[in-house]
Amino acid sequence: MTVIELNEIEQTLSEMIAKKRYETNRKSGVRNNRIGKQSNHLTDLNGVGAEIAFCKYANLYPDYSLFPRKGGADCIDRSGNKIDIKTTVYPNGHLVAVGTTTKGNVNFYVLMIGNMPTYEYKGWCTENELIIDNNLTDFGYGKPSYALAQNQLHLEHK
Repeated sequence: MTVIELNEIEQTLSEMIAKKRYETNRKSGVRNNRIGKQSNHLTDLNGVGAEIAFCKYANLYPDYSLFPRKGGADCIDRSGNKIDIKTTVYPNGHLVAVGTTTKGNVNFYVLMIGNMPTYEYKGWCTENELIIDNNLTDFGYGKPSYALAQNQLHLEHK
């Protein structure tokens, strides 16, 4: 089990980035594609917090940009691979990407579980392992999504 705790500065940074990304995206007409009933604030805060936590764990630099964006990479590894970090608060949660995700935007997906300020690294998969029709799942919110269970993820980090 790999648990990453964000320090006070990382938590403050997460709050600031989450707020600005939300504002920038809504002003630009980018919809929040969250899956579930949690608030937009909590979705964005935990998303940014998990990005910072994974990058801290993997010794990578997160994307702190604030331009309007929909999907795509949250960080890039030393080999140039684009990584999209997915987050859930559910201990047995799946790695999930919205059903409209298209291939070619990222190389790897990572699952982090937790709530600010504590996150747990659960594993990763390739884009080709996740974005396939067999993985389309409806979790009851009317939005079919690509999903993999935790036992389908690779544990060692690349």
